[in-house]
Amino acid sequence: MAYEIFTDEWAKEWCNKINNNQNYKESAGNWEWPLILKISGKAGTAIEEDRLVYVDLKNGECRTGRAATADDVEDTPYIVAADADTWKKIFSGDIDIMTGIMWGKIKLEKGNLGDIAQHVSAAKQLVVSATKVETEFPEDIG
Repeated sequence: MAYEIFTDEWAKEWCNKINNNQNYKESAGNWEWPLILKISGKAGTAIEEDRLVYVDLKNGECRTGRAATADDVEDTPYIVAADADTWKKIFSGDIDIMTGIMWGKIKLEKGNLGDIAQHVSAAKQLVVSATKVETEFPEDIG
C-alpha cells in the first residue's frame, strides 16, 4: 500500500520501518530526541501548505510516528525541511541527506547541526527507513 508523502499514515509506516531497520538500531543507540521532517508548501502545487511529520526517537527505537502538531513543532529540538522536489530526490536516492544540507537544499530549521553531525550514520538510516515506505508524491512534484 502506498502512502501520500508526509501524512499521518505515512509517518506511522515510517516509524514501523525505522523499528525494522537493524542498522538504525545499531547506529542510534544514544539518540534520544524527537525529530520533525517538513515539506515546505508551495502555492499552485498539490502541496500548497507545509506538511510536517513527527517521530519520537529514543535509543534506536521509534516510539511513535504521526503528523506533527503545533505542540510538537514547539517542543521538538530538530526540524529538517525541504521542498517536495528535494524530498522526492532524497527518497529516490538521487540526493544524499548530508549533501542536500551542504548544498542548501535541505535546511535544519531547528536544532544544532553539530549535534546531528555526531549522528550522521543514524540520520542516514532514518532516510533509508523512509525510502522503504511505499510513497506517493502528487503528480506535479519532481
